[in-house]
Amino acid sequence: DRPAFAISVAGGDRQDQTALHMLLGAIDFGLSPVEIVRVPRFSTFHHQNSFDPSPQRDTTFTDAGALEINNTVPESTRRDLERRGHPLLVKEQAISNPVMLRIAGDTIQAAGDPDAGRHAAGL
Repeated sequence: DRPAFAISVAGGDRQDQTALHMLLGAIDFGLSPVEIVRVPRFSTFHHQNSFDPSPQRDTTFTDAGALEINNTVPESTRRDLERRGHPLLVKEQAISNPVMLRIAGDTIQAAGDPDAGRHAAGL
């Protein structure tokens, strides 16, 4: 057996969320690495900020309940999320700066998020 994917994600507490989005995009939706790194992304802040841990937990939930989302998500979708009670932090820049490689047989597909200035290559 050989590895099928390699994923690189910058973004601290967003890393596990973005890596999961990428795997789901590939496995469940059959997206290519190029498609996966270009889809709009989101992340939640329903967790303690791991860069500022504190025994006073309420101080580490700086944006508790907020949903960070790319501005490329359609306005109608964003309005619907807000209507459902999700506070949004709309981002113009890339979220998590992902890179993905897919290994299929003798072929390696590689892509980095162009909005984040990321590049990917495989040998």
